[in-house]
Amino acid sequence: MKLNAPRLLIIGLILLFIAAALVLGGWFIAPYLGEEASPTPTRSPIPSSTPTVAATSPAVAAPSPTWTPLPSLTPSQTLTPSPTPTPTPTSLPPTLTPVYTPVAKDSYQLHPWSPQHANNLIYLMEAYPDTLSSISQEEYFEAYYFAYLAQSESILRYPDFAAQELWPWDRAYNLARLDSPLAASEYAALITRAIQEHETNPDALGEWIPRQDPRLTLKVYSPTEMVDYGQVLRLETEGGSATLWLTGAENGFRTYALSSDFDFTYSPEITYLWSDFTQDGKPELIIVNKNTPTSRIPLPHVFDLAGEHPKELNFAPGHELNMGLGHSTRWETQSPIERPVLEVYSSVYPPCPTYITRRYQWNGEWIEEIQSDYEVSPAPGLEHYCEQVVDHAVQAWGLEAGIAIMEKLLPEWPPHSTSEGVPYPPDERDEWRFRLGVYHAQAGNQTGAEEYFAEIINAPSAFNSSWIEPSQEFLSALDNSQEAHSVCTRVPFCDPRQALRDWIESSSAWDLTQLFSDLYTSQLIIIESGRHDFNDDTLLEGWVILQHAPSSKPEFWIFTFSAGEPRALFVDTMESPKPILTHYVIQGGTPLIWLNRQKSFSLESLPEGGLFIKTYPPSYFYADYTGQNVHTAYLDLFGGFSPAKVRDDLLDLRKSYSFVCLNTFECANFSYALGLAHELAGQKVEARDKYYEIWEEYPDSPFAIMARLKIDPGSITTVTPTPTATPTPTATPTPTATPTPTVTPTATTAAAPTVTPTPALSPCLSVTPTTDSITSPTPTEDAYP
Repeated sequence: MKLNAPRLLIIGLILLFIAAALVLGGWFIAPYLGEEASPTPTRSPIPSSTPTVAATSPAVAAPSPTWTPLPSLTPSQTLTPSPTPTPTPTSLPPTLTPVYTPVAKDSYQLHPWSPQHANNLIYLMEAYPDTLSSISQEEYFEAYYFAYLAQSESILRYPDFAAQELWPWDRAYNLARLDSPLAASEYAALITRAIQEHETNPDALGEWIPRQDPRLTLKVYSPTEMVDYGQVLRLETEGGSATLWLTGAENGFRTYALSSDFDFTYSPEITYLWSDFTQDGKPELIIVNKNTPTSRIPLPHVFDLAGEHPKELNFAPGHELNMGLGHSTRWETQSPIERPVLEVYSSVYPPCPTYITRRYQWNGEWIEEIQSDYEVSPAPGLEHYCEQVVDHAVQAWGLEAGIAIMEKLLPEWPPHSTSEGVPYPPDERDEWRFRLGVYHAQAGNQTGAEEYFAEIINAPSAFNSSWIEPSQEFLSALDNSQEAHSVCTRVPFCDPRQALRDWIESSSAWDLTQLFSDLYTSQLIIIESGRHDFNDDTLLEGWVILQHAPSSKPEFWIFTFSAGEPRALFVDTMESPKPILTHYVIQGGTPLIWLNRQKSFSLESLPEGGLFIKTYPPSYFYADYTGQNVHTAYLDLFGGFSPAKVRDDLLDLRKSYSFVCLNTFECANFSYALGLAHELAGQKVEARDKYYEIWEEYPDSPFAIMARLKIDPGSITTVTPTPTATPTPTATPTPTATPTPTVTPTATTAAAPTVTPTPALSPCLSVTPTTDSITSPTPTEDAYP
């Protein structure tokens, strides 16, 4: 029987279906029939050179947690320019899969530690930042804090092995990643030690340093013919540089840290200037950062290098350059006949181009501003934009700046219309002159104020000018500072705070009692007052909560005497009429006041007798207090001090009412410091318990990885990773984070616990006053009813 084509096709399809069913059926039923199923190809196992940690099977099955972003250690700063992207990692670094602890704590014990274990821990912590995702670049580099801790502990325990494995160089690089101002100090110590131990010599540093860390390059500057007693060394990385000073001494060469300019997100651009500021015939080095992506202009570092040790010449206390706007800035030196001058030129606000020149000189004590010039150059038809520059100048740069800009615009003021296209009122020129009169009065130039007020009264720009009456009122009060304050609360453009300062400084009061009497009988609204020693000089200052007028907010002021003259200092506005003053002392002995558990400030003295208020970023005092004690504990441990003493201090802190940890990082950071103190003190059971607690309570934290390796190290493989270019994650928007107190770790030089303790270095994750160590064991708190 012949089969036609359609029948053959149908039969073929049936046979193909049966064959497929048999094959698939064999695959599915083979495991149940005891037959060996066809093996599925798999990837080759990870080479044994990659460190691994044996997984622990929990008593109760639990889902494997996912990595969460590292808690932000400092509030992220908003920066205008886009950062320069850096290479992303080409392969995933070794990681440790987090697992939950089993129920039985006693099944673990503190594992004997060795250089190989330490090396494995360092390797894993160096890899940790690359396991994070959806984080900002700032958070990425802050995550190297954990590698820094692992390296510092390892250098303390195994100094000989540390030198062989280059741990100190890796730790210095992590200090740079953390934007620590002490990274340069670490590099200077490493170079000095190598030269003194004849491992290298000054002429060979250019080749020797990259062999220690290929991520570093060295540039040597032989400054000028007048500077033949040393060399400027600049260690460069992709995230900034460290400036060092190499000089010869009687006992050999030494290297000193001058400036640590690291920021791996917005890399600084450093340039050097020279000028004989001190007029000793030997020029000083001026270190300038040309890359200023924020509205603040960083002040240069100026060093006198002629002595045995470099000496930094500081700017006047409290001086800073905060432009408040985007700017273009350059620094230059000038050498007039009298004394050398350091000048900074800035241009801001293109709609009304404004050019600012500030000049500085050395006065024997500090670098002071001696002159400032302001120029405006608006394009024709755009003069109205300059009004915004004036408003900003008065608020951000001071009255003198506002006056200088306004007087340059006065001859052609007002323009035809505002920036919204609305014509100015007929008496606009009088308003401009009235502002100038008020600003001159508050700047202490009574003659200039009188002239402007008289011009408005005698020659107004409009017959019915609305500025004639306030000009008459202010002019009549110029000779009476108390009356001037009263007028100031009723007219525009006048700052009542400045008026109150002027009034108090012109007062004839001879003590606080008389001054308080004058305040209570004045037009001020006094809500509460009292006395407190704000600066620990054994003398009580007065404080007052007052209102300038019924409609103004209450304000907290300090009243005191300086060189026999009364002074008034504004601190902050008040939400509550009852202040709470928490008094504590930071490292260096500076007393700080925490006002209403919100704002910290200190009362500072100037060498010539002046006083000013220095404010600090808002923070939670007790969290700061806890964090700074943990910082001190790490400093002492890595510096070789008694671990038993550190342990006792941490236990006392934990029992005190001042102990607070607000997030996973803070709590785990404290627990790990305590566990390490137990371990170094030889308390194996207590150390095991604390490490187990970290693993159990914070399984997703990098501290859990560190703690877990101490009690469950798994198979340890000696690893010596080769440093490579620092990978960074793809830039992502910085998530909104609640500012948390910065915890400042501590860098130390390699030292065994048995040696005499040496001062330790400490990286600052955020260079702010809140990172100082708090030394008062029990802050005092005064609640005023």
